[in-house]
Amino acid sequence: MTCARRRKPNTGGDFPAFAVPSMKSHGYLDYTIESHPSKALERMDEFRRHDQLCDLILHVTYKDQREEFRVHKLVLASCSPYFKAMFTGDFKECHASEVTIRDVAPCVMQRLIEFAYTARVTVGEKCVLHVLLAATRYQMEDVAKACCDFLAKNLEPANVIGIANFAEQIGCKELHERGREYINTHFNKLSINGDKEFLDDVSKVSPYPLTPLIAVAVNQTDEREDAGPLPVKVDLDQTII
Repeated sequence: MTCARRRKPNTGGDFPAFAVPSMKSHGYLDYTIESHPSKALERMDEFRRHDQLCDLILHVTYKDQREEFRVHKLVLASCSPYFKAMFTGDFKECHASEVTIRDVAPCVMQRLIEFAYTARVTVGEKCVLHVLLAATRYQMEDVAKACCDFLAKNLEPANVIGIANFAEQIGCKELHERGREYINTHFNKLSINGDKEFLDDVSKVSPYPLTPLIAVAVNQTDEREDAGPLPVKVDLDQTII
């Protein structure tokens, strides 16, 4: 005669005991939930928006603009080598609960923070240069590439020289090359109503490849009495939202 095995009583915090059948095969379970990363980011963004579990306050100042952002160090460090070094290296910010960021407009920093949590960035043409500069500074390559692609698709005679110069100054080689290619391809259109100031601007972008074209254009410009300058400057202070 056999006695029925008694089930171990549940004491509240313990899980009940179950008889587990024997698994004699050599298989294994390998299961991936593809939506898990996006859901995790979505939940972390929800925490940020409700000021939950945030371990850092960013004080962002730009001229007379000041704003605070409550964020998670882990999220910023995961998408920015700059912030990773700041929060994991031998810096005072590593253990700080508040950090001040200067020379970046709050609306620009907000876009970078939102990208870190959502993998999405929305930027208007008036703000794109500022976002590109900040993304380059904080080594957020995906945002910088998105801005460069946008600018490259919207090159035109009125902005190509300023954008090409700007790209060279901040080290965006691909955008700088695209600007040079645009100037090479559309040089006649760019210089037809231009003057020597325009040609000087062109020479700063691409002095060697365009030297023969510039020499011809200078002669043509000298013969025209009504030549007027093209608006090719990019004023960063006037383009921010």
